[in-house]
Amino acid sequence: MKYRKIVTVILVLASALASAGEVGLDYQTDDESVRELQRSIFTEIVEVCSSLGDRILTIHSRRSSNDVLQILGGSFQGTAILHYFSGLKSEVDVASKRGFFFSVNPAMIRSKSGQQLIARMPRELVLTESDGPFVKHGNRPSEPKDVELVLHHLAQAWECSVDEASESVFANFERAVGMRVI
Repeated sequence: MKYRKIVTVILVLASALASAGEVGLDYQTDDESVRELQRSIFTEIVEVCSSLGDRILTIHSRRSSNDVLQILGGSFQGTAILHYFSGLKSEVDVASKRGFFFSVNPAMIRSKSGQQLIARMPRELVLTESDGPFVKHGNRPSEPKDVELVLHHLAQAWECSVDEASESVFANFERAVGMRVI
């Protein structure tokens, strides 16, 4: 089965490297057999990475955040970063209590639902991302420099300067990766 080969490669890389991403679930399909296969693969990745104890997972959860949180459970031994999170406010609360990080991108600050989720995320768990080239900014793909837009939004939401927002995000990044970056 071709998926078994893919899973094997991911697991070998996850055991050799400090991080794995972007892994997770994408329920853009209504086909339950595809969803079940995704859950099976993601569960295996989470179990291996958790057993290794210090892995960083960047996690995709399109239309599947409840299942992602169930699979991660309350005892994932590593760092979980919920990429472009678009779940429910209550799921933000669950993820926050478990210490999972959230990465915020320009598309999130442009939507009302994204803004509401960002407002709910604890400042100490927020990271930034561009998600380029998949997210558009105007008529072009999002670029890393667009993170500045996110920082301006965070500064406004947190009622602080852009520099302070940037410092908070950078400190969160250092905690997420478990090292001081100069």
